[in-house]
This record gives sequence, structure tokens and C-alpha cells, in this order.
Amino acid sequence: MANFIFKKESSVYLVYQGLKYKLEVSPDLTFSQAFTEESSSVKTLHTQNFFERATIKKANPANFAFKIPVFKENDIEVVHDRLLDCNTFDLYISTTEEVFKLEKAVITNGTYEIEKSTPLSLSVSGEASELSRMGPPGSYTIPGTLQSITAGRTYLQSSEIEVSLNAVNISTEVYSLSVELQNEVSWNPNNTIHSSLNTTNATNIIYPLNFTVSKKILAGSVGRYITDSNDTFVQNFDESRSLVIKVGQRIGGTLYGFTFNMPTVSVTNRMTPSEVYTQNYDWRLTSNQALTTTITYNNI
Repeated sequence: MANFIFKKESSVYLVYQGLKYKLEVSPDLTFSQAFTEESSSVKTLHTQNFFERATIKKANPANFAFKIPVFKENDIEVVHDRLLDCNTFDLYISTTEEVFKLEKAVITNGTYEIEKSTPLSLSVSGEASELSRMGPPGSYTIPGTLQSITAGRTYLQSSEIEVSLNAVNISTEVYSLSVELQNEVSWNPNNTIHSSLNTTNATNIIYPLNFTVSKKILAGSVGRYITDSNDTFVQNFDESRSLVIKVGQRIGGTLYGFTFNMPTVSVTNRMTPSEVYTQNYDWRLTSNQALTTTITYNNI
């Protein structure tokens, strides 16, 4: 009789430049990699074979996704920095039975989970060159110098949200907020005739090795109640407005969390009639200043 393997608690480690960081991820962590299959006909003049031959020579980029809480301390700064700069790292997932490795991983999407009076979190997803099974935890040691975790970390709440559009504070009328950063990544072809001939199984299949970042998109929306004093921009647009968003928790007079300082965004406004009339500002960053200047993670 077969023994079923159930999904259990996993320990997740990010290894970057020889340093190993243990991440506190939510249970909905996912990761996978698929192989590319091509079919070819085997039908001839003398045989009517309807089922085609399969050829598998290369792997698609691996995928991963996880969500982490945001702290007052800088324990997740390594993840947030990799979202901004697209530098690669190795990601290890250790279970009671196996250690999995995602090699040359890059974050392609980051969503700032913002909902008033709820924990502030960051959801990221990305791609990697290769997903490997490294063996049971007792037989394999994850490399890198383990970095200490701050004792008694403070989980930040989205208790304070400040929004300024064209230097006008609209925070009191905002009911929803979303911010998302997308990194468009294209993996370079890595297959040659020689390497394809040598491919016989998963140990020598062709994996993607290098990528280029073709475009970045920072965008989101601001949901705002319509009042008799803020309805002048309803069903309108503007190609150049400034937008500053601050979200997090104020502790000891300091706001810890994220600041998005965008000197130029394009904005479109749409009205939604319901029991209470609302308007949504859908915005997209158009200024090309450095992302480290645009997005600041305020921590200690």
C-alpha cells in the first residue's frame, strides 16, 4: 500500500550573496516547474498511426509565490529589495521529508496587501531557472550564513493610510487602496542542437539560465467616496499628477511601513453608482526616477 505525502508546514530560506534568511511565509506557499513537450507525427504512407510522438528537451521557468508579513524591524527587507532590483537569489523550501531548491530566482510581481485595520503584508511571485529536490533535511544542509531573526518582532497593521493627490490630502474619504509592482522578465533561449541531442531525462534537460528585464510597471487604484466637495474630477483623466501614498502603523510618533512617492502618474477616474456613490482613481507611475527613491520601506 502506498503512503500518501501531505502538505505540511515548511521552512523557507532565501539565500543571497552567501547570507541565509529564514522567512515567515503564509501556508499558501506554492512552487512548481513544468517541462515543454512537443509532438510530431509518426503517420506514414503505410501506417495510419494517429497518436503522435512526444519530444521533451527543455524546461519552462519554475514558478513560486508566497506572502510575508511586514514588520517594524527590517527582517523582510531582503525580500523587498529583491522586488525592486530584480537581483537573483536561491530559495529553499524545507519540509519534514524533502528540501527543494529554486535556483536563480527572480521576483516578477509584488502586491502590497493594504486593508485598513488589518496586518500589512507583501505578496510576491516570481520565476526561477531550476527546481530541484536536494534530499531529506538530515542529509542536506542549506548553504549560507544564517542571519538572526529579531526577537519580539512587531507586526505592522494598516492602521494609518495617507493619500495626497496633486498635493491635496484625500485620506479621510479613501476606503480602498491597492499598489502593485510588476517586473516583466524574459528568459533567454538556452537550447542548442548539441544540448538537445544530449537530453535524455530530467538530469540533463535544458533549463533556462539568464533573463532580461524589459519593463517595470508600478500601478494601483484609490477608492474614494464621492462627496459634494470632491466630485470635480469624476469621469475624468490626467496624464500628469503627483501621488504620495503612506501606509503602515504609527509607533512613537514615527510611521513604519511603506511610502510611495510618485512625482508623476497618469490617472483615470471612474464613478460607481451604488448605495453610496464612489470613484476610483486608477493610476500608473510614469516618472523614471529610481525605484529606491519612489518606494521606501520605513523600518528600524
